[in-house]
Amino acid sequence: MSGLIGVVAHDGRSAVPEQELESLVRTYVVRRGASPVRHVAAGKWARFAQFGGAADDRASNGSSSWAIHAGALHTACRLADARLDELEGQFAGVRYRTDGDVLEVFNDPFGMQQFYCASQADRTYVSTSASALAAHLDAPVNEDGVRLYLRTGKQLGTITLWHGIERLDPATVLSFGPRGRTSSTYWRPAVDPAVRSMSLARTIDYVTEVCIFTVERWFDTNDCIWADLTGGYDSRLVNALLTRAGIEFRANTAGEEETVDVRIAREVASAGGLQWQHERLPPGWRLERDQLQEAVGWGDGTLDVLLLAEVLWRQRERRRSYPVVVNGGGGEHLGPMPWSQEFNRAGRSRDVNLDNFMRMRMLPPVPAGALRAELVDDVEAFCREYSRDVFLHRAKPYHEELNTSQLDMMYVYRAVSHFGAFRSAFDAHIRTELPFYFKDIFGAGFSAHHRWRNGHRLHRGVIERLSPRLSAVATERGGPAQPFRLTNAHRFLPYYTRLARTAVRKIRGTRAPAAPMPVSQASAYALSIQELRGEGVFDPQSMRTGSLYDPEALERMVQHAATPGFRDWTQLGRIATLELTVRNTGSAS
Repeated sequence: MSGLIGVVAHDGRSAVPEQELESLVRTYVVRRGASPVRHVAAGKWARFAQFGGAADDRASNGSSSWAIHAGALHTACRLADARLDELEGQFAGVRYRTDGDVLEVFNDPFGMQQFYCASQADRTYVSTSASALAAHLDAPVNEDGVRLYLRTGKQLGTITLWHGIERLDPATVLSFGPRGRTSSTYWRPAVDPAVRSMSLARTIDYVTEVCIFTVERWFDTNDCIWADLTGGYDSRLVNALLTRAGIEFRANTAGEEETVDVRIAREVASAGGLQWQHERLPPGWRLERDQLQEAVGWGDGTLDVLLLAEVLWRQRERRRSYPVVVNGGGGEHLGPMPWSQEFNRAGRSRDVNLDNFMRMRMLPPVPAGALRAELVDDVEAFCREYSRDVFLHRAKPYHEELNTSQLDMMYVYRAVSHFGAFRSAFDAHIRTELPFYFKDIFGAGFSAHHRWRNGHRLHRGVIERLSPRLSAVATERGGPAQPFRLTNAHRFLPYYTRLARTAVRKIRGTRAPAAPMPVSQASAYALSIQELRGEGVFDPQSMRTGSLYDPEALERMVQHAATPGFRDWTQLGRIATLELTVRNTGSAS
């Protein structure tokens, strides 16, 4: 398990009693079942506890300066000595420098490690657990955070479910010292004009070289790694990259049935001679109540507790064999995903069609579900306005770049609420690495000309450079993961057919139909829903969040969950997540 928690006095002089940290630690332990491995202090005015992770890192100059971290951090020197913009990975950190009596609290360059802060009176509280801070500070529920989660299933930007508790933006450093508290951003991605001007062939060579060099530099060949493998480009590229770098790993594909992902992953593993495992739930598997409680504590109201409980179970099982998992989150920045909704305007203007981005990426149409009718328009309006403001703010430093670059940055921020949330929750059992969100790899894709990313041309070129055998296998999008040639043109017909159908659907503003959940998985979820119903989780009269829902509509939804073919697990999962999370912290709704 990995985590951090601490208390800092703003003026650098007022004492923080040890009992105050101990109280905060107990609150963290109750919610996450972890025990601290060490305590550190900056004089008497700042105290921290570290859960798991590496031993505290003393400065190389023999001083009493120190540093601690949570998550997956890579550095070429001691953390206490390193420049923040030299750090790599997904992490939260704290370090104290005796020269100048300065304390720094910081997170990773893309914010993929969830790190939260809150201020009360002359104190700042920080933690990798928002719910621990909420419970300790008795923070009231933030209605805006509730509305955003109900509509999107995510927490976007700095907002959380609690007033006064905020998630740190990417590459944020909070500094405390004789001059009080300051906040700054220590790094931002930048477009490299030299890369942007490269030909396709040179871009493929460059991106391949950067990927290989970065993985060889930061990954330990002694680590035993799980590598996710699906039917797409991103995970295949990761598997090819690990193979080229000589990293020991086992490919893994989760799925209860013979899906397209499972079939293609098996073909990829066979073609590349990879160790591969098809991960299924055991017969009769069910979500135990303690597993749901674990998901509540590690999800922080950012992830569906039903889904997270299942995924955490999978990570716990993986941890029995290998301690690290690598996935392809962020590989979208080698392809057109962040800005494909611009259609033929992509790369031809500095103007972003934010309406398309919101409608097709952030707020696609969804049924009202069990939400009270009079709240539907209010929730929609808030989420649209808030999300637009957040994305515009993230893109503002890039307003002179093309719309493709601006949308890359918007997509990163959206990804924080998905890949970052899951990556942080996985810290309960296993270390998770997102190599596409390493600075150099991201920068290579971000700087590549948009023409080379269109049609997954860059993806295909890099995969073929790394492993021609893996690139020859078809993808779930249709067509092989190799460059288009006259000799293989016939294999790309499914790809372009699917591309056209997707474009039509997006223009019409309709969603792709949800795939039915496998029977064994649906049975486990349905049983959990009924058990939670017995605890009053879906009874508006006893729910802390009950005023949000139409009692009759909610009851119908819960009853239908027990019938074969039910597909609205998303809405029920969000309702359960909010109610259980609020109950867990004892917050006033």
